[in-house]
Amino acid sequence: MKDLDLKLPAALRGVPLPLALGALLVSGSVLLVPLFLELVRGCGHDIPQPELSADYLKALVWAGVLGLGILFWPVCAKDKQLLLAGWCAKVAVALGVMLAYENQYGLDAYMYFDESRGEFQFSAYSFTDGTANLINLARMHNLLIPDSYHAMKVSFAMLGLVGIYFFYRAGVLFLGREERRIFYLLCLFPGILFWSSILGKDPLVFLGIALYSFGVVGWTRRRQVRYLVAIACGVAAAVFIRQWLGIIMLVPLGLLVFRGVRGVAAKAVFTVFVVTALAVSAGPFLQRFKIEAITDLLTVADSTTKGFVSTAGGSTQELDVDLTNPRAVLAFLPKAAFTALFRPLPGEILNPFGLLAGLESALLLGLLLLSLKRSRLRDLKEPLVQWCLLFLVIWALLNGIVSSANFGVGVRYKLQVLPLLLGILMYLARRRDPGAPRTGTRFTAASAASPKAGGAPGPAPNASS
Repeated sequence: MKDLDLKLPAALRGVPLPLALGALLVSGSVLLVPLFLELVRGCGHDIPQPELSADYLKALVWAGVLGLGILFWPVCAKDKQLLLAGWCAKVAVALGVMLAYENQYGLDAYMYFDESRGEFQFSAYSFTDGTANLINLARMHNLLIPDSYHAMKVSFAMLGLVGIYFFYRAGVLFLGREERRIFYLLCLFPGILFWSSILGKDPLVFLGIALYSFGVVGWTRRRQVRYLVAIACGVAAAVFIRQWLGIIMLVPLGLLVFRGVRGVAAKAVFTVFVVTALAVSAGPFLQRFKIEAITDLLTVADSTTKGFVSTAGGSTQELDVDLTNPRAVLAFLPKAAFTALFRPLPGEILNPFGLLAGLESALLLGLLLLSLKRSRLRDLKEPLVQWCLLFLVIWALLNGIVSSANFGVGVRYKLQVLPLLLGILMYLARRRDPGAPRTGTRFTAASAASPKAGGAPGPAPNASS
């Protein structure tokens, strides 16, 4: 202790060590906070906000409030620990790492925040205009935390965390056991962690697909009405922002009607649900893009892709394909689908974010090769595996053209399916013990009663299982 006292400043000698270290920490914080706020102001030079210091301090307080709120969520204590750890990571990205991103790029987020200063109007919501819907949602947020870009970003990061949690609970239901490593993998996977923390459309769409996936797995395993509600809410949230996602999400459910749902009554209920939801979600999409025939769909694809190509940035590229020619489009779709799921490859985008995306793509390709080597035909007989693969294929085919035209947009869009893609590849690439019984993916009544099966993950009621 005497040796430690000699290393302290003269003014603090004789003061108890914990108190002395605390005083030094407080003093250092007082000196560093102004420097950090200056960094915040410098990195936010494009944010339409003259008072960035106050803006950022509001966000810090709001992040703390949302973090404390997790303690009151209707989930078990162990899941609250996961969520708190995940929230710390999300806040570190949203209020730390993202400063470098905001310093480098002009973002749609600035427009959403700037437009949110207008008057909130409930009538402004429409199932045919995702941008207007998001702006009006941002206006609602201003009624809660007024005039803070960073606080709004923190709220969207929380939506992303909720999405990660629902994907995690879907994984637990599928495996039939608690596996907390799934949560940490999803939460800390760079592409998921970063893009689900931005202020924009992506976290909300991510949450919608997470709810949808949770509902699909839950209904297939347990046949409870609340999972149909989760599917409906998930589809509505996704269509609320991106109208074409409703078709992508609902078509694969038809497969489950015949493969994963047993019993005439259950099939009838599920069929009516899917057909009704498909009719409701397809209407806004056709209305939004004025599609009356296949040729109209190709014209929309061509004009939309040209819009992304004209966007400034080094991740855009011209496509050597005539998107108004059906045969040319059909020949191009396999390559486009591969691009949507597994590009950019390492070295295709030479900036820090592009290099990280390239490393992720390399990891996903490695898992793909490993899954092709290790997977067995009986793995593909699982109805939920078939649903997931069909969903990924349809999503990749429809999003591949845009992803091929603009890698930056493609990386953000891939967030929508990245947990499903990562999960299915890891499931198919898992090690098999030849001597072990083939169990773990089939759901039984006994497993439903077991906490390890995800039926009741803890002593407290779990509303999300």
